[in-house]
Amino acid sequence: MNKEYKGKKLSVLTADMDYQHFVQYKGSCIEDVDGCITLYLFMEKCDGNLDDIYIEKGLGSRKMIDICIETAKGVNFLHKHGIVHRDIKPQNFLVKDGIIKICDVGHSKEEDKIVTIGTQRGTKKYHPPEIMNDYSIHTPKSDIYSLGMVFCEVWKDGWTNSTGLLSSLSNTDTKQKVQKAMKKIITGCLHNDPNNRPDIQTLLKQLYSI
Repeated sequence: MNKEYKGKKLSVLTADMDYQHFVQYKGSCIEDVDGCITLYLFMEKCDGNLDDIYIEKGLGSRKMIDICIETAKGVNFLHKHGIVHRDIKPQNFLVKDGIIKICDVGHSKEEDKIVTIGTQRGTKKYHPPEIMNDYSIHTPKSDIYSLGMVFCEVWKDGWTNSTGLLSSLSNTDTKQKVQKAMKKIITGCLHNDPNNRPDIQTLLKQLYSI
């Protein structure tokens, strides 16, 4: 990562200090060792992550919808600044005083610099189909798929891979637990064709409509 991009990422973190769904930036320092630039960020201390605090806790439907809205707001913050996260998962949403905050932008990239050749960034379980190859193009729609996977974990326990997760969405038991509207939203996020997934603004509107 070059110095110019590090500066860009830092400017995003400081652009909206009061944004409640992005983990708060407290300070930074840059280390330059023989031209190798390392940016260290100091962030606020939180109570735990989404996986620790909410998932598998037997939450009511309204609370689960609110969790999905808050996670989507965090992603929206990045996308409106032209940043693709590339590693969205429950562990990268922190919770402080009941507020969910997206964090860990270490894998993130600007939208016009998101081609990764020969390597896969992020956590494989949450990767969309288009990333599962050696020529991977990360876009905002990649984040939407990963966010859909997070929604699934919020709504039902114990899914360990995308195939099992999608199968579970079709099971009678799941249909009884997940509201019809939420199931439609999740299915849209997990569409194999990224062009058919909603953008983050549309997704937020869908969540608010429930």
